[in-house]
Amino acid sequence: MERKPVSEMPKFYASLIAAIGIFLVLCIVLYTAFSKPTAELSKTAASPVLPKATVTETAHADFPALTNVTEVAEDALFSYTLQYVLTGSSLPDALLKDDIEQFKKQYIERAASNTRNNLTVETRVTPYMNDYYSFTLHKRILQQDVQTSSELKHYFYDAQAQKLVTFKQLLEHDEARLAAVLTSVRQFVQQNKQLASLANAPFMANDYIPKWEHFSQFTLSKYHLTLSFVTNGTPAIVDVALPVRAVHHLFAEAYRLPAPKMENVIPEDYVLDHSKKRVAITFDDGPHETVTPQILDTLKKYNVKATFYVLGQRVVNNPELARRILDEGHEIGNHTWSHPDLKKLSDKAILDEYNRTTDMIVQTTGALPSSFRAPYGSINAHIASLVPLKNVLWSIDTLDWKHRDPEQTLQIVNNLLHNNAIILMHDIHQPTADALDRVLASIQAAGYEMVTISELNAYLP
Repeated sequence: MERKPVSEMPKFYASLIAAIGIFLVLCIVLYTAFSKPTAELSKTAASPVLPKATVTETAHADFPALTNVTEVAEDALFSYTLQYVLTGSSLPDALLKDDIEQFKKQYIERAASNTRNNLTVETRVTPYMNDYYSFTLHKRILQQDVQTSSELKHYFYDAQAQKLVTFKQLLEHDEARLAAVLTSVRQFVQQNKQLASLANAPFMANDYIPKWEHFSQFTLSKYHLTLSFVTNGTPAIVDVALPVRAVHHLFAEAYRLPAPKMENVIPEDYVLDHSKKRVAITFDDGPHETVTPQILDTLKKYNVKATFYVLGQRVVNNPELARRILDEGHEIGNHTWSHPDLKKLSDKAILDEYNRTTDMIVQTTGALPSSFRAPYGSINAHIASLVPLKNVLWSIDTLDWKHRDPEQTLQIVNNLLHNNAIILMHDIHQPTADALDRVLASIQAAGYEMVTISELNAYLP
């Protein structure tokens, strides 16, 4: 066997080493080329970047002292629409902006890199009194148009002091007042069948000790103190809306409501015109959840103001309708709590029926009732002396409660119509609502002006 010369051996090893080197260089080049995009993709997936937003600022349409801010941005995967307000004061605005940035951060952290994501923030502004506002921010996150997250945050802003007010500050750091609020919450839940599902909520337990942080989320309006509680149930956030008149005495002096006013009286611009014939339209026994709204719509159609004699127990179940009655320029009268025959009651029971209803009207609407109407017209001089408000009866009974016939209601009104008449109807019967359009049209065609009880009384001696 021929052996290679010793001098040729180094050449062989040199070639081998060179080949190995070239192979390693190729491996490094290939690894770098193919792994770099993957790394960058992973980095993008782990830390998505929100698209740049278009920001607009405008004066708030309803509250010019506040500024509306809207941020809108959109790309293939990430979009958001943020609507919030700024007060013009540095500290509240800094806190509000910080919350918006936290919403964005949570959005990015929870976003999926392979599907479409959307974040919305909507803001509701509710006035309280004297330049005090409640703000509610509602945050929602969607993936592929399916909601995956929802959150409410509440703020109470004192524009005079230019600061956000905590619940602890609202109650002047008084734990006894906090306990009183909790008692009101429990009573309100127990008395309202719509909140029966909350009977087992943590704050209903006797051993539940209220802490300030449990009441951190609240809003104030002229009608309600609304407290939002986080529960383990569905929904996770439960709102309890207390009539603000029932608890405002617990507030710091600056945030207490003024004494209720007679808001449902003759307007300042009301002109007595003795050349006109007039009647007063009145409704008893409501408000009713379906009949009263239809009646209010018909009254608005004819620009007619009426007087509603409400039952306290119906106001409890239909507070928004009681407020709507006043907001649309009608009057509210006291018709007792449960519609009893007052002649069959003790003095104490009569006053209880009257006072409970007055209190509920005030707590719900912020206004006192303008007059009183005894159920069934059952009243005497003694009962009239017990009740502070003037009792108002009627001169035309449509008997709508008896016949339940729109045609008969119209016929009775037409047959009995006279100047200074007080017409009795009931906003708890559907046939009454169905008759009202023709009744109002007929009265107007006969040349009568339709007024409230207070307006009618201005003409009478």
